[in-house]
Amino acid sequence: MTTPEGIYQIAFAGNADSGTGVIVLADGRVRGEDAAGVQYDGSYEYHSVTDSTAARIRMTVPPGVELVQGVPKQAAEYSFEVNVTLPSNFSSGQRISITTEFGPVNVVFKPLNFELHGIFQAAGLYLFINDETLRSRCSDLLKADNHFDRVINQATQILEERIRQRTCLQGQSTELVNRVIKADIDKTILKFSDDPAEQEGLSFIYKGVMLALRNPTHHRLSDSVTRDRALKICGFIDALLEMIDTAELKQQ
Repeated sequence: MTTPEGIYQIAFAGNADSGTGVIVLADGRVRGEDAAGVQYDGSYEYHSVTDSTAARIRMTVPPGVELVQGVPKQAAEYSFEVNVTLPSNFSSGQRISITTEFGPVNVVFKPLNFELHGIFQAAGLYLFINDETLRSRCSDLLKADNHFDRVINQATQILEERIRQRTCLQGQSTELVNRVIKADIDKTILKFSDDPAEQEGLSFIYKGVMLALRNPTHHRLSDSVTRDRALKICGFIDALLEMIDTAELKQQ
């Protein structure tokens, strides 16, 4: 078996109740969420000698949620860690018993097929979007049946607004980018790198996003955008947002 990257639908049961959710394994990272809103975030490592996968997952429980192990609803959010070793055939339909500090949970993993489960795939991949604003404003659009150009419209609007918030400057589209993100390190307001070539390259990227993605979806409708393309663009915008958040803000 190779590294078990994929998106899985999970069904689980404890001493008090049962539930369902989705979990994603990719690039050594675990992300997921169940129907009650409990979030999973952690890491995994595949061991070829034993043909098994060791995962360490932090479970974050929102207020007002009762765990399937019987833990009553709490007024505040809390977290706990779970360590689990998954056998090579963990997604074959067998029950995997997981020990937690609140009691055992039996989990069944079912791999999801993109063509048959597009919405679940979108939900799973979207868990890898780190920016909370991007996730909250685009998740419902990604789960729709069509009109995915709205995702690009919203994502680029979020990027534009983030630039305004970070710099306290007004403007739109390329006009805003041209003022804030300059190729010349000595003249730019947002500085990404001490390397002139990198700063210049990123200035072109942000300008290109406005020209190629933001402007078309703000001025006309398009039914040609697929969910897959919208997801990829969301991931790209997510990286650009992180760079805006961590860029050096130079004195204006």
